[in-house]
Amino acid sequence: MCDPSESKRNNSSIKLPSNLKQMLQEEFNKRYKPGKRYLMEDFLCAWRQQLDTTEPSPQAVRSALSDGRKTCEYRIADGLCRILLDCSFDEAKAIATQNTCINKNPDEDTKHQRGLFVPNNRCRTVWGRKDLIAQILNRLSDPNELSIFSLSGGAGYGKTEAASVVAQTAIKRNLFADVLWVTARQTELVDGRISATNEYESLNWNQFLNQIAHQLGCPIERVQQRLREEKLLVVLDNAETSQVEDILANLVKMLNPSRALLTSRLKTNPQFVGLIPIQGLDKESSHKLLHDEATYKDIPAILKASDRQLDRVYELSCGAPLALHFIVGRVLDDQDLEPVLSALEKASGEVEAFYQFSLETAWQRINNTAKNVLRYMGRADASVTLAELSGAKWVKESDWHQVQRQLKRWYLIEEVQDTQGTLRYDLHPWVRSSVRGELVDKWQPSLQDLEKIAVWKFGIDV
Repeated sequence: MCDPSESKRNNSSIKLPSNLKQMLQEEFNKRYKPGKRYLMEDFLCAWRQQLDTTEPSPQAVRSALSDGRKTCEYRIADGLCRILLDCSFDEAKAIATQNTCINKNPDEDTKHQRGLFVPNNRCRTVWGRKDLIAQILNRLSDPNELSIFSLSGGAGYGKTEAASVVAQTAIKRNLFADVLWVTARQTELVDGRISATNEYESLNWNQFLNQIAHQLGCPIERVQQRLREEKLLVVLDNAETSQVEDILANLVKMLNPSRALLTSRLKTNPQFVGLIPIQGLDKESSHKLLHDEATYKDIPAILKASDRQLDRVYELSCGAPLALHFIVGRVLDDQDLEPVLSALEKASGEVEAFYQFSLETAWQRINNTAKNVLRYMGRADASVTLAELSGAKWVKESDWHQVQRQLKRWYLIEEVQDTQGTLRYDLHPWVRSSVRGELVDKWQPSLQDLEKIAVWKFGIDV
């Protein structure tokens, strides 16, 4: 541990021991993996473990993290060193990598960070998927297995979340040199097929190939060579809304040793694709998810719920994570579980009907500004920033906190980070499809609903 006098932040000329900088570098590498979202608590904890001094305020840390850099990990480390140690991350990194730099071929192209395009986890914890993730990794790593697998299951069952954990774990264990991630989500499914009006917009082979080339940093003519030279994992998320048959027919010729993983609501038929079904969570994992969310959001109605009530939640939700989150949002708003269970009986065990019922309730209770934000995001093919929303006049920055709180309360939006570390807002594919398909515009509250809302929101007995 260094002398506290060396850690004062009012003199940039202070020199810190190289071993301390190395310790910080190692601590950072342990905590902040590619594709993993940073947590403020972990960040401050890392600081406390390294120096016996007072950590900076959260405001100061957030200010440091707002500097534009290519990755959030870089900004975390840079903020750690600049604010806390008055030295740059580049200086610390040079110490840690000086030996490898000596042996590096000067003509070798600098490679981008591994897993740079893998999305962050949507949930703080991925419950009940340990065995599934292990199965997927084992099959992808087995040289005797097929080269393409499809993780298939209904909407809201956590396919993207599971694939993201698979990708991050594969990198962490060095099972693959890198993971390439392409998301197809511009279109909607109608009766199990891409709607005719949107079919021309669906992700095709050429677009897919261009995205892979971009992520590899090479011309499209070299993609096959790269997939043959390195063992790479290619993920196609939401494959059902792409021209998947054509993409797979071309991709399979390029793989080996590389592998591909799809996520899809539909079962993919080609014999060279292995199917891995994803089911709802088991009862124990469902209960853990509910308890974790209720603890995080302080919802006594769930924390004090009986086993019978929790079992009923599980049965109604079919163990679908999205359904469970919708229930948490509804109970948070009503502050009572039993009426929510009674209302959800209308869904009759059909998870898609359950989603519609939950979204309709949320739609009737959020304000018009929040509805307009959802409409705009539903039409967008990618996540959006607050600057984009305010610049398009959909919401004033002064009103965003209230709007964001409403939408997050009902689990309608997700916070993500792009490859530049910029905070963005996204929709779950099912929510996007519902908004884009104008399903929400069919929900006009009845007079009885308006009376209930008046009592609930304003305490007015109509």
